[in-house]
Amino acid sequence: DITDKLEICIRNIKDFDFIVTKNEKEATSELNLDTTSLKRDGYYIKTKGKSIYVVGNEDIGVLYGVYT
Repeated sequence: DITDKLEICIRNIKDFDFIVTKNEKEATSELNLDTTSLKRDGYYIKTKGKSIYVVGNEDIGVLYGVYT
C-alpha cells in the first residue's frame, strides 16, 4: 500500500536535518563546494553526517535542487 511506503519514507528522513541555502560561504566551505562553477540553475546536493544540504548558486538552482 502506498500509504505504508510513504510512512516508512517519512520515518527514515525525520532524523535528518535539511539545510537549503543559496551560495552561503559557511555551507560551501564546510562541504568543499565551488558554486562559482555552477550555471544559473545549477545546484549541489551533499550529505554530511545526518545533514542533507541543497546549495545553489542562484535562487533557481536552489529551487531545482529542492524539487529533485
